[in-house]
Amino acid sequence: MLNRGYAMLDRSRGALLKKMGKVGPFIMATPTYLKVRCGNPDCKCARRKEDRHEKLHLSWTDADGDGTAYVPVDLRKEVLEWVENYWRIKECMKQMTGLSRKMIKIYARTIGKHK
Repeated sequence: MLNRGYAMLDRSRGALLKKMGKVGPFIMATPTYLKVRCGNPDCKCARRKEDRHEKLHLSWTDADGDGTAYVPVDLRKEVLEWVENYWRIKECMKQMTGLSRKMIKIYARTIGKHK
């Protein structure tokens, strides 16, 4: 029979899974703000570099390669929340991995060595 430590770790993993389920949508990307000119010659951004317009891009690297995407102004707040959610999920994944590794070690020391 498994010891209490194993059962406690299993409960902790269950609680962590519930927490992960509440995080919401996420995206694995890095937000980058760029200063650009709008193209209107009468705009202040055409005259002074400090007055250029700020736009948000996301960049990422995954199995498909590198990518970037412009984020429309009306989506900025929501998309930045998705990025924050990714980091929350990533932290939960680290915790889950640690708990799972401990469970494997407990199992190997107790039941596993009897089989």
